[in-house]
Amino acid sequence: MGIDYDIYDKHITADDPLQIIIRGHLYVEYSLSRLIEESIP
Repeated sequence: MGIDYDIYDKHITADDPLQIIIRGHLYVEYSLSRLIEESIP
């Protein structure tokens, strides 16, 4: 039993840090692509 984190509308437990890392990485990539799209006129 680990600590529960609410990350990006998905419920993950701290027992699976790899999932948190993967989701974090995907979220960062998504945010960057959104920023780039918005900065292009």
